Amino acid sequence: MNKRLVVASLAALVITVMIISGLIYGVNNMSKPEETIEIAYALQEIKAGSIIKPEMYEYRSIPVDEFNPSYVTKEEVMIPNLDGKKAAQLIDVLKGKEADENIYKGERIVKARIRGIGADKNEEIFENTNLRRMTYTAQGINNLAGQVKSGDRVDFWIRYTLADKINKDKVVVVDKVLANVPILKALDQNSQEIRNGSEAPSTTIEVALTQEQIQEFIKWKGMGSITLVKVPVDADLDKENDITRKKMSMNDLILEVISMTEDEMNKEDIVIDKNKKGEVGNYEIIEDITGGN
Repeated sequence: MNKRLVVASLAALVITVMIISGLIYGVNNMSKPEETIEIAYALQEIKAGSIIKPEMYEYRSIPVDEFNPSYVTKEEVMIPNLDGKKAAQLIDVLKGKEADENIYKGERIVKARIRGIGADKNEEIFENTNLRRMTYTAQGINNLAGQVKSGDRVDFWIRYTLADKINKDKVVVVDKVLANVPILKALDQNSQEIRNGSEAPSTTIEVALTQEQIQEFIKWKGMGSITLVKVPVDADLDKENDITRKKMSMNDLILEVISMTEDEMNKEDIVIDKNKKGEVGNYEIIEDITGGN
């Protein structure tokens, strides 16, 4: 009799523990926020052939277990910061696209009904960030057969000449002023876009730059000739992001050149006159504008 009582007591204890554990598990699950993902919903009927505008749709959250890869979502892209490093950012890929089929109000929008979703990532980066588009006609494109296309990245190098008036000598300076600049489009001499597989030479490129980068480019551009160098796909981006001179005044630039050649110069004879345009001490800037526009 005592043995039966012990077995019954143990069974009751096990059942009680299981019930309590189940309750705790349920409470914990209820307190956890549900994992969701945002997808595009049509706010109105969108007819085939229509260009999709922001007021036609919105992004709503749905549970992850309801998600289908065919749904249109915001896509994550890596955007370069001012320091050249990249940061992840979500962009809206639906705006400006064309509907291939009718889409009805309240419908979850699927990629198959939209023309060009994900087809031109560089254009999406430009349209959905604070980057500006700049067109540049290149003087020269070097490295990797000299061909650039949409999606490639280039460095901007500048070459200019300084003249030593006293010693009648010249100093040629070469600097990288912009690094890893994404190309939106590359155009041939007939202004036609160069796509993969084409061997046409690149003459003009459209690039995406921040406002600060454009200011830097304009500041340096008038000093000399610009050459573009294509960044290899397997390049060490941390090293490629290094810019040899950035936001350096001409006075600082000349002083650096002087410090590198001080064994050949008498530093006491060099006077920096900041009020004299086009001249810095014994040096003057020689116009060398043979680059692009």
